[in-house]
Amino acid sequence: MIVSRWNRDDTHWEWLDADRYLVVENDVGDGGRVLDRSDDFAQPGPLSLLDAEEVADRFVSALELDVDRINDPLVIVAQTRARLTSWGRRACRATVTWEPCLTLRAPLGAPEPRLKKNLIHEFGHVAAEFAGIERPHDEDWIDEVGAAIWLRRKAVQRALRLWGWDGERLLRAFGVVPGEVVFRRVAHVGGGVAFYRSRVAPRRVFAPEHIEIPPRAAGWERRWMEVALRGGHIPTLWRDGAWSIDDPLEGRAGVILLSPTWLDSADWRLGNG
Repeated sequence: MIVSRWNRDDTHWEWLDADRYLVVENDVGDGGRVLDRSDDFAQPGPLSLLDAEEVADRFVSALELDVDRINDPLVIVAQTRARLTSWGRRACRATVTWEPCLTLRAPLGAPEPRLKKNLIHEFGHVAAEFAGIERPHDEDWIDEVGAAIWLRRKAVQRALRLWGWDGERLLRAFGVVPGEVVFRRVAHVGGGVAFYRSRVAPRRVFAPEHIEIPPRAAGWERRWMEVALRGGHIPTLWRDGAWSIDDPLEGRAGVILLSPTWLDSADWRLGNG
């Protein structure tokens, strides 16, 4: 019945599969805390970006991780006492199982950014189950949860205050965190739009849910992205624009960032180009 047991010097955690209990006991003598079905995450309809943020917050708080800055996926592995097993150098995905303990099967021979990106995705699944959200999970939504665990809201807000919507500086601010994770969080926390593409991966667009995203790139977006992928930079009056960046995971990539000010000033969706 016990699917996962995590032990620390001062805390004993159990995850009971049948009823999804997480029992937190400590040495203070208060009997610990129990999150049962009455505390399950409210799920009346499709899960939103705010839902992802809340699920991440609950997980970070329960594990006593950094609530304000950056949570390295390998630190979370250590904090949960998770067991890592390898899929070998060529594996591109990670999986999570609960027998006999929390076990993450991951490409341990992969470059660090790839390994961490796969691990944080699986911790997104763990966080969702912690909140009582049953599988199957929407994989893109799980990416939102994982990104919110890795890059905390206050860390992203601090970076935006320091660097504005400068894509190159924002990426550098978070070290080896992959660009897809960085700009996903920048768009959702900052309330703008991020268009992202590399030589090895297709177009991805991140934006708050109230912003309608064209399914295909408009003429202006294609032109800006071509400049970025060729190593160029297109600035705007609002310190956003297009940048060529060196992604720790994907190599040469292009990012277009549109700040809320830019979005309020033009009908960027039409492009007419």
